[in-house]
Parts: sequence; structure tokens; C-alpha cells
Amino acid sequence: DQSLQSIARHLPCIIEEINVSRCSRITDEGIKVLASAATFHIHFLDISFCKNISLNAIVQVAKKCRELKMFLAGPFESTEEEKEKEEKKKASKQSYVRDRSKDFYCEVVRLLPDCEVVLNGL
Repeated sequence: DQSLQSIARHLPCIIEEINVSRCSRITDEGIKVLASAATFHIHFLDISFCKNISLNAIVQVAKKCRELKMFLAGPFESTEEEKEKEEKKKASKQSYVRDRSKDFYCEVVRLLPDCEVVLNGL
């Protein structure tokens, strides 16, 4: 997260590619800071297999990084709220997290119509 914050703060140039796949210390906070940096025009972002990134951060990226051409992410950790709802739905054999993931995927695709979106684990 500190590295992403440093990139967001100190590089007022155009960064086209960022690959932090499999970085276990990257969290939603770092991704949100990176996505909010108005100076960036990221075209390729790979945050796949970062185990501490939730679907909420993915949507934040889609809302802020509108120039993305390739976006790789997932699989995703469930938030505590999603885990609780998933437990409640197990009795009826429905998977809340899977349904919610599909909703997030549709939202990301809608926000990034010119981008190839790959969300692993959905």
C-alpha cells in the first residue's frame, strides 16, 4: 500500500502499466489511493491474486480509471458483511457472494466499455 501511495503522490506523469499481481500486502486502501490519483492515465492494471482486495475496490478502480484498456483482477475476498449473508443463504443453497460478484462484474464492464475486463474467480 505504501508503494502505491508513493506512486500516486510523487509521479505526476502518465503511467500506462501497473502490475502488482500476487502482491499479498496490497489492500483496498492502496488500490483506492491509486485509483483516485487524478494524474494517472493507466491503460493496463493487473491486481490479480492480491488476496486483500475486495470487489468494492475493483468498482472504485472502474469508476476512476476510465482510460483502462486491460484490467485483470481477482479472485476476491468476501467482506465480513458478505460472509455473514453467505452463511445465512447456505440453508437455501444460494450463493450470495457469487451472485454479488456477477453484479460487480456487470458494473465494472458498464463503467469500462472500451476495456477488456478479466475478473478471476467469478
